[in-house]
Amino acid sequence: MRIPLVLTLAGALAGVILIVVVAQALIAPDLPLITEAVFSHEVISPNADGMEDIAVFSYTVSKTVTVSFTFEGSTGAVFAFRERALRAPNDYQVAFSGVVDGFSLPDDSFPDQVILRRVIPDDIYTWRLVAIDAASGAQDERTGTLVIEGGDVPLPNISEFTVSPTDFTPNQDGINDRTQINLFLEQDADLSVYLLPPNGGQPLYLAERDEETLPHERGRHLYDYDGGVDLNADPPPDGEYTLMAEAQDAVGQQVRRSAVVTIRNGGKPFAEIVSQTAG
Repeated sequence: MRIPLVLTLAGALAGVILIVVVAQALIAPDLPLITEAVFSHEVISPNADGMEDIAVFSYTVSKTVTVSFTFEGSTGAVFAFRERALRAPNDYQVAFSGVVDGFSLPDDSFPDQVILRRVIPDDIYTWRLVAIDAASGAQDERTGTLVIEGGDVPLPNISEFTVSPTDFTPNQDGINDRTQINLFLEQDADLSVYLLPPNGGQPLYLAERDEETLPHERGRHLYDYDGGVDLNADPPPDGEYTLMAEAQDAVGQQVRRSAVVTIRNGGKPFAEIVSQTAG
């Protein structure tokens, strides 16, 4: 009895497929989601003194995953460094300086200030890297220990922040033509002050006035904003803007304070009043 040609070809094709699947399994076995996760060293002192301020964390993922990277202290407090960040299969490295997403402590003094980034307190931490397969939802995890010491660095707090007036008309009519921003920086830090337009768009950065305090120094900082009209520029469109003041220190800690300012009747003058010539 002769086997039909179609069945012969189908059997041969199935055999080839089986061989390919087995070969792939032998050459590229099903790897765990995380194949490596390690710190370059296990003790850091994140205080910007140039000695053991950072440790490099290296990890490898074998599939497209979301990764979360957290630190749990001896008291059970958990601090997030990465949360559900999407990663393609690859090797990764990140320099860790003890700075994580912002958090508050009981003795924080400025309730109107937002803490964006902060050094975690000195402690012995259990770090945890969790990877979740973006396709199947399968999960993998690696843990280890990292010691933070000598990292009790004060925040670059913005202890004073006033804006006057909050409603101004940059048009050179002599009435509320400009607004003044006054703030006090408690530690040396990079300072940025900018306006966010009401309907999105690029931030409008303000220039600091030349005063006794240098731009990055602890102390009082002043900004005098006229919308650019004094330099014969068109002011930003009328509207309600969010004024942001952000400070970031050498360690990477970052804080923010904000206020709302309103621009009305802005524009360059079309006429000039001059005094009459005598005689």
